[in-house]
Amino acid sequence: MTNNVNGESKADRIRAYIDANPDVTVAEAAKALKVTRNYIYVIKRQHNGHKKHFRRKTSTKKTADSYQVDGDHYTALAVRPWDAMQSWMTDDQFVGYLKGNAIKYIARMGRKNSSDLQKAQHYMQKLAEVLAK
Repeated sequence: MTNNVNGESKADRIRAYIDANPDVTVAEAAKALKVTRNYIYVIKRQHNGHKKHFRRKTSTKKTADSYQVDGDHYTALAVRPWDAMQSWMTDDQFVGYLKGNAIKYIARMGRKNSSDLQKAQHYMQKLAEVLAK
């Protein structure tokens, strides 16, 4: 591996960075060192004494589609109502539907159902996911 900087090869700099930052991801290391991810992987494999390095960035957060608050009466269906609505409505209409339901659950919070706050959060999560697309 060439590209010496101050007598240190690029591979040596990567190894030193891995040692100094044990929780770094491949993407983070590649960005910090201005090299490709593949280059980081190659050096990592050669640097085999450090098998625990490079955590994967994984999302542990559930998507709004992956669960339901209070039961399974919608998730048990072949097509969930909000999936049908999303396909039939324009984007603006669907966003309005999600906002309206979040407002409804916030407005009735504490009056009807103890899970109203969680339901409002669920609709707001779906709204955030739709707006992020």
